[in-house]
Amino acid sequence: MRTVISVGASVLALCSISCASALAAPITWTLVDVTSSDGGSFTGSFVFDADTDVYSSVLITHVPDVVEPSALTFSTLNPSTDLVLNLLNGPPDPDGGIGRHSLTLDFAAPLTDAGGDINVTGLATYFTGLRHQTIDSGTVDAVGVTVPEPSTWAMMLLGFAGLGYAGFRHRSTSRLA
Repeated sequence: MRTVISVGASVLALCSISCASALAAPITWTLVDVTSSDGGSFTGSFVFDADTDVYSSVLITHVPDVVEPSALTFSTLNPSTDLVLNLLNGPPDPDGGIGRHSLTLDFAAPLTDAGGDINVTGLATYFTGLRHQTIDSGTVDAVGVTVPEPSTWAMMLLGFAGLGYAGFRHRSTSRLA
């Protein structure tokens, strides 16, 4: 009887630990078929943590086109949210940004740690507004990491405890016979 009580207490303790809410890990979002108004395109990826609303590992490249014939890399973050990603292609200038290129990606839905496909539009500005392109189409895609629900963990633990108890009872009854 004492063993049954200790097994039950152990199962309850493990269930209470496993039922604590789990946070999903930040995931990598990748630009897919992101094109601009003049036929240019953007490629790259970034990591977004929806729990903290923080971007990291941002590396987006502009493929040369008619409006901007040089390849540009955007990796410097400006203030951003889960619906908008604002980037510069270098550190901000002390003179207010003159000479810097910027990229703004507007997401049709908030970015999450669950992943998915989200449509994107936006604006690429070259030399602080002297030239610009609108981003007409494209998506950002990510595959989320699935985290089992607490009830799944609890059922699994109860099942293992039941199997252990059944094995214990089977062993003790076979010794008596």
